[in-house]
Amino acid sequence: MKPQEHRKCLTSLVKDVDEDDMLVYLYGCAKQGQWLRWDSAMQVDTSWKELLYVWTPELLSFHVNAIHDQLPSPANLRLWGKTNLGSCHLCHHNNCTLFHILNGCNYSLQSGRYNWRHDQTLKAVANGIMPFIEEAN
Repeated sequence: MKPQEHRKCLTSLVKDVDEDDMLVYLYGCAKQGQWLRWDSAMQVDTSWKELLYVWTPELLSFHVNAIHDQLPSPANLRLWGKTNLGSCHLCHHNNCTLFHILNGCNYSLQSGRYNWRHDQTLKAVANGIMPFIEEAN
């Protein structure tokens, strides 16, 4: 093998190893590695047309930050050094992440807050399909 070919092979091998190490590192990161997971990627099903023409910049910013857990939840504020406490203001759970706020707060579950949010979603769906049902009858 010529020295140039040998050098190319070694360079290629080093690039592959570096990329693999980088992916292993990113998978291990709590926040930065989230975009590598297939489930997270499938949840982000938005078209370019929708992103460019339908969503406001504020909504797009909120959506992207929510996907990557970069919203100012109490846990993130503690992580960023903005506050000393990262606990939930309602149930006093120690690590109040975005997931806890949206799905895991016992106080919200018991007080009916999740039911209200669920009912509002169903109401919006019903209002959207009601004209089609009435038209069909």
